[in-house]
Amino acid sequence: MERIEALLVVVGLLALSVLGYAMTYNSQPRTQPVPPGFGNFNAKLIHLNATSVHLKVGQSLTVKGELAGGHYRINGEEYPYYGRVSLIVYGGPARDTPQWIALEPHLTAPEGVAVSILPEEFYLQPNGEENISVSITPRKSGTFHLYVVAVSDQGWRAWVELNVTAG
Repeated sequence: MERIEALLVVVGLLALSVLGYAMTYNSQPRTQPVPPGFGNFNAKLIHLNATSVHLKVGQSLTVKGELAGGHYRINGEEYPYYGRVSLIVYGGPARDTPQWIALEPHLTAPEGVAVSILPEEFYLQPNGEENISVSITPRKSGTFHLYVVAVSDQGWRAWVELNVTAG
């Protein structure tokens, strides 16, 4: 009988130690994996109420929109886009590319058009959204391809092309 009691105590202690390890393991914060190409591909989080506008030289317009947090998937698990975000407006040629590495070398400061963006920086909460506005005033006639770019301290990027025709 003493052997059975001793065996039950040993089995009980083993069960408690395994249970304790499992609880500790499951309570550890899950690190968010980085997907292949993260930061190189467009997260497509920027949505503007217009992506092509026609203005007279000197005429001003503010295009409104939002940066809405989304998710990416790895092995069936969803992870949110979040982090400190900087918004920048660049000029460049018309390019339809999903890869930052193909777009970035062609981006310059906007020429021939005065541009400002608000906010310039903010913190995007997981599943959050931020209203944005891009103010545009063409200084000369022509077609201007502007890129509204969001860069996060977490490594992701999002961008959208905004075409301005002035004449």
